Amino acid sequence: KFYPENSLPAFFEAIKIGADIVEVDIQMTRDSVLVLMHDLTIDRTTTGTGRVNDFTFKQLQRFYLKDSSGNPTSYKIPSLSALLKAASRARSVLVNIDKASLYFKEVAQVVRSEQASDLVIVKSNVKVFRILQDAHWLQGSLIMPVIHLDEWPDALSRIDTLQQELNPVLFE
Repeated sequence: KFYPENSLPAFFEAIKIGADIVEVDIQMTRDSVLVLMHDLTIDRTTTGTGRVNDFTFKQLQRFYLKDSSGNPTSYKIPSLSALLKAASRARSVLVNIDKASLYFKEVAQVVRSEQASDLVIVKSNVKVFRILQDAHWLQGSLIMPVIHLDEWPDALSRIDTLQQELNPVLFE
């Protein structure tokens, strides 16, 4: 069965079929709640319209997630906290948080609050110095720098710097 992207049912289905890692996307609401949402707007994936950061979390709960065909479902937009709470209970899958580099400090607070540091992979698409500057927020979590080999002439030196300073287990 297929569930809406970035939904709790999709997460539980991934666990059920034996996934090792589940990737989720995050955005922040007007009241600083991190929610699972790929786009800056809710137009494509929900029954509502507008930018995620124009709504409070409570206001977003008025809308329903759409399935991959664009049909409304009965599912709501979940918070990152709710997902990590579920991951902490399950203890069987890693959560790869895409776009986490936009909110390092806030992600770290949620991860600590849900005691999920050892279950989180933080994907970072920012410059090396920024990763090194902000990595302390994410102690205990895996940090996965994104390296653009075809776009960055100095990509190999960036990898070397990251390996020396941060020693990440993963690169994308």
